[in-house]
Amino acid sequence: ATDGLYWWDGQHWAHGDQTSGWPDGVAVNALFEDSQGGLWAGTTQGALRFDGKEWEPVVPEASTTAFAEDPDDGVWIGGTRGVVRYDLASGEQDIFNSGNSSLATDDVQDIQIDQAGTVWVSTFKINHETRSPWGAIALSALFFGYLFVITHRGHKQMQETHASSPSNVNH
Repeated sequence: ATDGLYWWDGQHWAHGDQTSGWPDGVAVNALFEDSQGGLWAGTTQGALRFDGKEWEPVVPEASTTAFAEDPDDGVWIGGTRGVVRYDLASGEQDIFNSGNSSLATDDVQDIQIDQAGTVWVSTFKINHETRSPWGAIALSALFFGYLFVITHRGHKQMQETHASSPSNVNH
């Protein structure tokens, strides 16, 4: 089997290939559909966006692991280069990494945005022992006003309305 993107067309499985701009032999880490119906793929070689005909690189040369969309039509993209906010209207990108922000590492595992518009980023880096404030590996979706943080030590639950600091974490 070949790494990459597969989809069910109702009768059989199809595979992304180079005729649609899909890079050959890349693994997919994350898939995301934005509010405008655009499909995104986070791969081992970067973030790609499908324009209806072809896959176009948006964040090249960085393994991409996470996507989330804010209320202002910004898609937040996380991976090995930190976080990129891509504006759907203009295509402009804002880059946040350990060199220009308070992120402890550029290795982003997950991104979630709560109802108040707060962007939550989970980081984790084994090689240099850098970890997020709670040792988070992944943030799960926001359900019923709570943010669930999955860590190597277990899980933590935070009330969304009071989730401004680690001191509000319930074990």
